[in-house]
Amino acid sequence: MQDPRPPLFTHELAVSREQSGEVLQGFLHTILFTRLLGALEPTTKEVFGVELPYVRDSAMEKRITDTITEILTCLDKNAGKKACTNLDVVISWHRPEHLDALPKSRPPKQDARQASNPIFHSPYSWLASAISGGRSGGRDALDRTILTCEDSGDSISSIFEQWLLSLQIVYHSEQQDNDPDLTSFLLSALSFANKHQTRLPPVGDACLAPFPFSIESSMRH
Repeated sequence: MQDPRPPLFTHELAVSREQSGEVLQGFLHTILFTRLLGALEPTTKEVFGVELPYVRDSAMEKRITDTITEILTCLDKNAGKKACTNLDVVISWHRPEHLDALPKSRPPKQDARQASNPIFHSPYSWLASAISGGRSGGRDALDRTILTCEDSGDSISSIFEQWLLSLQIVYHSEQQDNDPDLTSFLLSALSFANKHQTRLPPVGDACLAPFPFSIESSMRH
């Protein structure tokens, strides 16, 4: 019997603040590459000595760049003078709207520390537990500042797959050797994508991105 919960990919990495933008770009391009279909031009880009998949599409490249800039700007603002901080980035894949018969709802806008982030306040308490390392959801919410939260326009129940990147961002440090970690991420990501390929929703058209996705980020204190 198939597990009704959406598959969850997790990866942890310690990275310097100077490297974080390029590492995040490599991670997001790899994740999107595994689920984008249509006329996708296969290509790669070297990230600190490791060849990672790269989505060669101007609109998608801009979205990734803008998202990373917003995440890191908010992170720097909230981190203050801390030597290091923990950043969680969650990519949620949603079923296309025509496949989701449930009514769509949009959460009201709230203060950054109290914002309703679908990934942390979803019916899937197992995910909140995985992110918080076993702490209760209520305590986790108090220890977390929402940095960015995209409105996908879809209900929580439309999520069919999620990817969690947990980064320890180290400020004012020398660059670290991330080659083994990036290689491990790539192999794990491709293995995860292949394992859950059969769970993808039916594709209604041949566009580049048949599945809507949203990217959320938060800082753990």
